Amino acid sequence: MVGDLSGARTADDIVADVGNAIHSAEAKMSRINDIVQRMIRGEEQFRDFLRAIRKGRRSATFYVNTSNLEGLDAGVSLSVRVSGFECGTVRLSGPVSKRRFTPVKHAGKHFDGFWPAGEASLLWTDKRLRSYIEAAAKRVLSGPLADQEKRVEAALIQLLRDGRLKHNRPVLYPWRHGVPYQFPVPITAHQAIMPAAGQTAGHIDVLARHGLGPWSRLRVLEVKRPGAHDVPHALDQAMAYAAALDHMLGRKSEYRRLLGFSRTPRLEATAVVELSDFAKRYRALAAGSRREEARCP
Repeated sequence: MVGDLSGARTADDIVADVGNAIHSAEAKMSRINDIVQRMIRGEEQFRDFLRAIRKGRRSATFYVNTSNLEGLDAGVSLSVRVSGFECGTVRLSGPVSKRRFTPVKHAGKHFDGFWPAGEASLLWTDKRLRSYIEAAAKRVLSGPLADQEKRVEAALIQLLRDGRLKHNRPVLYPWRHGVPYQFPVPITAHQAIMPAAGQTAGHIDVLARHGLGPWSRLRVLEVKRPGAHDVPHALDQAMAYAAALDHMLGRKSEYRRLLGFSRTPRLEATAVVELSDFAKRYRALAAGSRREEARCP
């Protein structure tokens, strides 16, 4: 462990720990460099895949796992999600006949009865697939999955994409009209700041571009659901990932190019926690109380 996220730690402490962790993660850094270069080289081909797949599935959104963008000539798999929860993957390749959807392994657990019996996969154009995705979307919103952090993250990305958070846009791949992805970093910062282990990488929950023109900035958004045990450390986590990203942007121009910047942008770290129903009611009551006080002579 390089540094924990508990106690009274300053921003300088966190930045120093991130620098030490990255220094110990050169192999991971090299792998992320390769991923980013593949993403840049394959951008136009990936756009072609997206044009072919986006029609007719309004209940679903697509995400891309950056580690799966290897060998785009053979096709690529996209994660198909409803309210942030994966319901399956679609394999994209040249011929329409090879664009098939495969449900997630836990489909039987969470979406029991929705998937056609006896089918291992379905063509993307199959009408039964639309019924499955729409039923899965309703289940996520009404069942136990509704309280998961993924739902909060998906709602935030949708707000950003709809332009409802002024001058904020999500970072997508490709940058214009692309799909969301979690930007990989060579460290993890859950309970502690340390080099990412094994084949995995750390990931920024949501990366957004804030502002307009050449003065726009990057916002690292760490997302937590209501009542999550690590909510008190959310801002420290965001700061750690922002420090790692700052290191990467200063090291290679490919990172700036992928994110749509010609020079290293300013970074901001932000914690995003969805308010519980109780917190919403408390905030409304407090606002009403302040209005009443303002009316008093």
